[in-house]
Amino acid sequence: MLKYLRPDVAISFTARMNVQNLIAVHGTGIPIIVSERNNPIAQRQPLEWEVLRKNLYPYASALVLQTRSVRRWAQGFISGEKIHVIPNPLTQENEISEEISPCPKGMPIVCSLGRLTRSKGFDILLKSFSIATADKPQWGLLIMGEGEERRFLEEMARTLGIRERVFFPGRVKNPSYQLNQAKFFVLSSRHEGFPNALLEAMAAGIAAIAADCPFGPSEIITHDVDGLLVPNEDIDSLSRSMHLLMEDREKRESLGARARKNVKRYSPDIVMAQWEELISRVTQVREIP
Repeated sequence: MLKYLRPDVAISFTARMNVQNLIAVHGTGIPIIVSERNNPIAQRQPLEWEVLRKNLYPYASALVLQTRSVRRWAQGFISGEKIHVIPNPLTQENEISEEISPCPKGMPIVCSLGRLTRSKGFDILLKSFSIATADKPQWGLLIMGEGEERRFLEEMARTLGIRERVFFPGRVKNPSYQLNQAKFFVLSSRHEGFPNALLEAMAAGIAAIAADCPFGPSEIITHDVDGLLVPNEDIDSLSRSMHLLMEDREKRESLGARARKNVKRYSPDIVMAQWEELISRVTQVREIP
């Protein structure tokens, strides 16, 4: 099909599609851009796909990664000049419609968002929240998302004695509204490909605390400037940072204001311009027989 269509460039995303794309364009002279969208170190492919990826990626015209940190992984098997870091764009709804909150009116809320899986570290968040609110029982925790760990997390909240203050609404149609109602946001992930939820929270102008996990948070947040970074999987550090923001309204507001300003560098116009520049570059050297 690609040989028949003769496109100017073939672009693919995720490891298996990238491998298939590279095989499909072999011998056609069509430039190909492959892109990794997850954390390739933490989310490893079966051995045969790992071998294919590392042997075929060098034949791509360019490899797009979401963070600079992943570059070190890629440089083990592909020329550095072919590696380009282009983050995800920040997309927001123009109008944020009001919806019913699952939390009691007037309760100050800590918010988080993501699939309820082990990689997102919501067990770490629950334990940290329990410690941080030992003397602040008026605070609540909203965890938006669905996944296989939901029952486990609900039971953990019950065991910690905080179940009545932790809310699991599942998938939320309009998370932007809930983010705007929260006092601050927490990303507790053990690892990330690129933390889109963190960008959404910062764009909403609320303070954010993020685990300094591989990869992404440390490239988005400048610690104590537009957010707070804590060591990965460190319950005590996370609980202290949460307690700090619960007590310091002025700090929450200043971090949130700077966050909203600084994430503008991820606007669709800026990110799409990077893609357009890369596409223009690889198509200029196109040599189709």
